[in-house]
Amino acid sequence: MDDISKIKPIFETHWYDDETGAEGFLVIDSIIDDYCGGGLRMWPTVSVEVVRKLARLMSYKYAALDVPVGGAKVGIRFDPSNKGANGVLKRFLSIHLPLVKSYYRVGKDMGVNFQLVKSTLAELGHPYNGPDHVMGTDEGRKKWENLARLNNATIDGFNVSMMTTGYGVAEATVTALNMLFPEIKKPTVLIQGFGNVGGAVAFYLSRKGYTIQCVSDIKGAIFNENGVDIESLLKYRNRFGEIDRTQLPEDHLMFDRSYLLKLKADILIPAASSEDIDESNVEQLNIKMIVEGANTPMTIEAAKLAHAKGIVVVPDLVANLGGAAWTAAVLYEKCELVPEAIIKHIGILIKNHTKRIMNEYMATKRDPREIVCELIVPQRFRKPIC
Repeated sequence: MDDISKIKPIFETHWYDDETGAEGFLVIDSIIDDYCGGGLRMWPTVSVEVVRKLARLMSYKYAALDVPVGGAKVGIRFDPSNKGANGVLKRFLSIHLPLVKSYYRVGKDMGVNFQLVKSTLAELGHPYNGPDHVMGTDEGRKKWENLARLNNATIDGFNVSMMTTGYGVAEATVTALNMLFPEIKKPTVLIQGFGNVGGAVAFYLSRKGYTIQCVSDIKGAIFNENGVDIESLLKYRNRFGEIDRTQLPEDHLMFDRSYLLKLKADILIPAASSEDIDESNVEQLNIKMIVEGANTPMTIEAAKLAHAKGIVVVPDLVANLGGAAWTAAVLYEKCELVPEAIIKHIGILIKNHTKRIMNEYMATKRDPREIVCELIVPQRFRKPIC
């Protein structure tokens, strides 16, 4: 999405855990009024390069949401299913606690949920996640309590803090498809990754009549030409998005993970890890549109190659706004503070951003990733750096 070498992050740390060999990276890309925010990811393939890109993406997201927050990100290279994961998280947050108290509100991401971040910081004596000058005031504590309360709400059987990003991706998908390919009446979809984002996307698109032909998790791909049984897959997945193969309907076929990217379909939604689509696999794609469900799911070069092939890419900065939009809506009271009103607000926000980017794309045929970086510019940068 951008050339990170042009303007470097403001600050970063590199942490080593002697007990497990885990490594962690905290990157602050921008700060506004001594405040920045972004998710904490724990995953075996995390790298400092990816964390830098994700922190930059957060700077853009908060600009798109029009809230005075800088962009940051944490990545811990460790398997979240390992029994030592909670200890790794606690040790990382303990040594970085002064930064959290001074600048950084820590969000959720792959491998780590909101409740785990909240409870770990509470154990460390900091019950209000975020800088003291924002969250430590009476007004700030009230906002944080509102967020904690609302994050426990459920909609459509999902915990809201786990479904907002996927819901937003679904809204971006429907909006872009209707604008660009109105002739497609029964869209077919491939979803890479079936965690919080992929599962919610599958649920909401299937409810709108889209046929989800294939989904993948860490174990492989699951395919049914007439549409996989989303209800069953959601019922039999664990918190890491892994689906229990012993519970699959008989007409569902199993393949390795690479199978999904070889299929012909209308839409691909990469909702797994960062940079899963690169120069080695982008050329084989046989689809009309990619909607980026994960953060930075494609390398910069892969996205350029996809555009050159005539594949429309709906960028993560537009499609993936839902999680950050939920938090911003609560902390900055963008709408009535009830789950249904906030979800409606997120849907409208993402639809409007998608229409804005796709209208420019339809008029110019320029790469949507370049368009979005020109139309949405963080406060730190005087001109687009994409």
